[in-house]
Amino acid sequence: MRYKLWLMKNIVGCTLKELEHIAAEQGLPKFTAKEMGKWIYQKGARSFDEMTNLSKVAREQLKQNYTIVLSVPEDVKETAVDIADELEEF
Repeated sequence: MRYKLWLMKNIVGCTLKELEHIAAEQGLPKFTAKEMGKWIYQKGARSFDEMTNLSKVAREQLKQNYTIVLSVPEDVKETAVDIADELEEF
């Protein structure tokens, strides 16, 4: 499992469009992308388990394929601010 983490995509820094693609790829409803974005960029979630408004099945599925790593470069932090602003519009 330790090696699998290196193969898993970190979703921190993903745009809303990228999160929508991830949701679609996992067979999840489109609104899941907005929920993930809110949890990561507004609430500072560090794991999918914290995303309690997503089904347990969805959280497990996401955990199998993606990771949340919050120590990110400055340019990704700027992206997070942009996404948080975009989410505020909804």
